[in-house]
Amino acid sequence: MKMKKRTYLRKNATIPVVYETGDINRRCRSFNGDIENISAGGACIITNNAVAPGRVAMLNLKVEDTDIRLPAFAEVKWTKPVGYKGKYRIGLQFLR
Repeated sequence: MKMKKRTYLRKNATIPVVYETGDINRRCRSFNGDIENISAGGACIITNNAVAPGRVAMLNLKVEDTDIRLPAFAEVKWTKPVGYKGKYRIGLQFLR
């Protein structure tokens, strides 16, 4: 099987993040997670909540050593259970 080459270099990180998901028919819900890695094209989050692929999430990214939070919108591309109980790894692609 041919492996896809990444478009952007990913940086490993442990960054706490708050993200929201919702749609027209449901209220937005807020969740906590940790960014595991990030690039100019997307991020991977470890969280307690499985989010369906295709959903849009708004991430509130905190700028280190400040009170500044930056919103970033991303599409959930995949969700996989992590090896320990009740955790999920979510692959996000930033929307431009």
